[in-house]
Amino acid sequence: TMLCVGHTSRGVFFGSPAPEVYIDVTPIPEFNTIEVSHKGVTFGAAVSITTLIELLQRNTHTSPCFGSLVDMLLRVATRQVRNVGSVVGNVMLAHHHQHSTDIFPTDVVMVLMAISAKLTVVHFDGREAVLGLEALFNADMRLRFIKEVFLPSPPTATVQMYKQAHRRVNSHAILNAGLRVELDSVGHVTEAVLAFGGITGKPLLMHATEDTMRHTSVRTQAAFERVCAVLLAEVGTLM
Repeated sequence: TMLCVGHTSRGVFFGSPAPEVYIDVTPIPEFNTIEVSHKGVTFGAAVSITTLIELLQRNTHTSPCFGSLVDMLLRVATRQVRNVGSVVGNVMLAHHHQHSTDIFPTDVVMVLMAISAKLTVVHFDGREAVLGLEALFNADMRLRFIKEVFLPSPPTATVQMYKQAHRRVNSHAILNAGLRVELDSVGHVTEAVLAFGGITGKPLLMHATEDTMRHTSVRTQAAFERVCAVLLAEVGTLM
């Protein structure tokens, strides 16, 4: 049995065995909710990638990093696919294929990880849990589904998204990344998130590098080189 919205995954993994039962969750009202507050935006599991793009574009005044997220999302697939494919479906496609030889290095997950999104996961017995992307990819999602996603809107964060691919659009990433940094008034890093995709089957957070960056100034050449050395070593241990 497969829960689906646009079922655009069939065009990506068309050789995969098809489930016996498809359940279209698009008409479920709870999966189409959108809420905007001073803390961020929350949207349901059936919300399309295009709808998320438009939602972030309307709310760029709440966080300067939303513009970078939009730029990355506009590189996902094609307009037709983004119009019907859901954000959550994209995440679950990557989750499902993380241990296979044919991985799905999704740009959508990089966007969510860069902004430290939280996902509400519901077990079929009714229990709920709120997970980050890293925890989600380590979780067994059998008999579970994602109900909604929360994107915080940090007012002072700087986000940069990166993607190396054969084409600008409609091309899977060879390597992608989502980086977020927040600085205090004197230029010291108060928060750092470094997410990378394409290194292994699942997206990765570089925790050692993030810890190295926090509470230091990366504006000096020495600090920059120290962070690069830690990042290089950390990537090496994960490959």
